[in-house]
Amino acid sequence: MALPVRSLAIFAGVVVAAGLFAASGLSLTAGMVTEVAANAPIAAGPLKPSYVVRLPTAKAETLNVAKSVPVKPIIVTSAAVAPVTPPPATAELTVTAKPTFSHQVVASGANVRSGPKKSFPQVFTLRQGTWVNVSDNVRGWVKVTDETGREGWVYGSLLQAGSPANSGATIIQ
Repeated sequence: MALPVRSLAIFAGVVVAAGLFAASGLSLTAGMVTEVAANAPIAAGPLKPSYVVRLPTAKAETLNVAKSVPVKPIIVTSAAVAPVTPPPATAELTVTAKPTFSHQVVASGANVRSGPKKSFPQVFTLRQGTWVNVSDNVRGWVKVTDETGREGWVYGSLLQAGSPANSGATIIQ
């Protein structure tokens, strides 16, 4: 806020000086006034908005949580300690969940587009019977993800809700 006020004050000073020159019979041109205003020194300091809150700085010692939380030591006798046995060695078991899909393509083919309108470019095509997941719905267009992870938009009436286990339900509108 100080910079515009300072610039305005300098400009006003130049205008007053030009008026004094004109009153005394001297002449100034607009170019001379502009040059003087442009060459006026402006203190370029870091500008800080007035809404910035300055928080007090805290020392690391005062932030030490271990000092502020009481800790009670536990005394352990040798009779109270039970021997620890390692868990039995087992073979690693890797389970990969088979993805579940919520909708199936019922049309002979579905053009998948990059956006929810027919004017968007086609990115790929889904064949009839392909299973997909639906994640969004915009004015009848649904965002789908196929088995390979490709995403795009298909018109909802080309899909049928269901799952591979039970095929058949309602058609998306």
